[in-house]
Amino acid sequence: MTGMRDDGAGSMRLGTLLWVGLTPALLFLALHARTLDYGFVWTDRTEIVEGGLLVPDGEGMRAFTEPRVGGAGGALWPYYRPLQVLLVSRIDTVAGLEPAAFRLASLVLGASTIALFALLALRWLGRPAAAVFAAAVPALHPAGLEVWVWIAGISAAMVALGLVASLSFAVPWMREGSARAALLAGAGCGVGYLLALFSKESALVLGPLLAAIVAGDVLARRAPAGRAFRLLGFEIPLRGLVWVGVVLALGVFHLAVVRASVLGPTVSVAIGGSRLVHLWTALSTWPSSLGWMLLPLFSTTSDVVAVVDRVSDPRPWLGLLLAFGSLLAWLALVRARMLAAAFGLAWIWIAFLPTSNLLPLVHAKAERHVFLSTFGLGLLLAQAGPAGLRRLGAPAVVAPLLAVLLCGGLASRTWVRAPDWRSTFSLFGPDVAGDPLYREGRYWLAALSLEQGRTGDALGHLEVLLEQLPHLPGHSSYLPSDPRYLYCQALLRSGDAEAARAWVAELASSHPKRAQRPEMQLCLAQAWEAVGRYGEALAVYRRLGSVDHPEPRALVGLARGLARLGRRAEAREALSKIPSARWRDPSLAPQIREVERSIGGAAP
Repeated sequence: MTGMRDDGAGSMRLGTLLWVGLTPALLFLALHARTLDYGFVWTDRTEIVEGGLLVPDGEGMRAFTEPRVGGAGGALWPYYRPLQVLLVSRIDTVAGLEPAAFRLASLVLGASTIALFALLALRWLGRPAAAVFAAAVPALHPAGLEVWVWIAGISAAMVALGLVASLSFAVPWMREGSARAALLAGAGCGVGYLLALFSKESALVLGPLLAAIVAGDVLARRAPAGRAFRLLGFEIPLRGLVWVGVVLALGVFHLAVVRASVLGPTVSVAIGGSRLVHLWTALSTWPSSLGWMLLPLFSTTSDVVAVVDRVSDPRPWLGLLLAFGSLLAWLALVRARMLAAAFGLAWIWIAFLPTSNLLPLVHAKAERHVFLSTFGLGLLLAQAGPAGLRRLGAPAVVAPLLAVLLCGGLASRTWVRAPDWRSTFSLFGPDVAGDPLYREGRYWLAALSLEQGRTGDALGHLEVLLEQLPHLPGHSSYLPSDPRYLYCQALLRSGDAEAARAWVAELASSHPKRAQRPEMQLCLAQAWEAVGRYGEALAVYRRLGSVDHPEPRALVGLARGLARLGRRAEAREALSKIPSARWRDPSLAPQIREVERSIGGAAP
């Protein structure tokens, strides 16, 4: 096979289509099904348990008009992913806080995506075994764990399904002769694209993916379907050109108008405080990120990267060389009319570049950043691998043997890594031990240790984080929230309320703006309350509870203080302001019940 087989899937029997679609999907389910009983992990706590990504039942339109929040502590970042919000909100309404229900939805999305991609690969490759192998690569790759198993990653699973569905419609739209069939397929592609766009912004890669298909066809001098015009000796297909333009225009409109109108302007911080240093640092990570995709011998959630601030450093140049070499390889594949492999290579880069930190991201690197690229890797290996082996004179049995070994290796890495996703401790404990500069992992270990009453462990992690403020020397790593607040809380939980109060007073002297942040003032109020200074505590609680969107814990503290003073009606009013449908911190429930008992009944 040298290019796409227009008659491949169409002439296949139903049994063949079922075999091709179901085999990699069943492999995917067999590998990932055991994760159903894993708990909430990482930002699942703030986004699902505490309701950051949820809207109340019957208020679904708010998902399209209001940003949701994710992250940790006082540094929640805004999202505009309305279809993800609707999906997780519906699951929560039907099944409640049951992690298995959310993961079941992810696995259904994953199996559907893999099956559909296998049929798309069959259209490109024409051979069932090659299509099954192409789909098995993303089905078994450990890069998918942060998508299929991490509940907060379900938006990426939704995007993957939307993109694969869009491509499945778009390819015949651009390449087949029937105008009516092309119109229907174009409509299906548009629906799939809109579903992906409203799930996550990474859906914007569809336009460049379609452009890569058109470019490959043009340079390979593949006869276009429908009308075309000549340019520099090449036949440019009008269908492909028009749909690429439509998709790109839709993406730009969504990003610049729809999404921006809800989120407003966003501010991103460059690594090292310099755009040039940031760019150079991003380029230096490309070889390791793409190299891990090809050979994932280990797994980690760590986002630590070394800051590169010298032009003479060879690592960024290696990244540029890798990109240039890939471009030459793409041209060679097109010239050889290996269009499936060429599209796969283009897919790798097109899906990777938006997540490659060229524009500042929350995490400078992450294994999930190459998740979509693994689909392109499957196409590339399925066609270029056997062709390369034939050119080397290898026996025919070598290609399927290597395919089985590769799939087995990917599956084994996923199988070994998956149990780490059972809990936040099992996930971040080994990763922080392996990379002590990994600040987000350490922050979450501190937060969960504090929640579970392990104040000594929490203080140990927090003291390390405080030493790493404000920046890591020579490195960059995301910190989800100021650890000073957690440190204050850890001092309180350890029974040293006076030390917590003194900590806030010291912070007010050195960093007055940070000391005035609501979370620090909340800790101060709790410290005053713990040492019996109820008047001072009540004054702070009242101030925190009077803003437009009051902190629920401040409202509980205010109600508690008013109840102590015998002002029951005011205490009930304070409790009634707690947005229970949007904030479900489990630690609040017993505190609320205690206040309700003291005032003789629940809040209205």
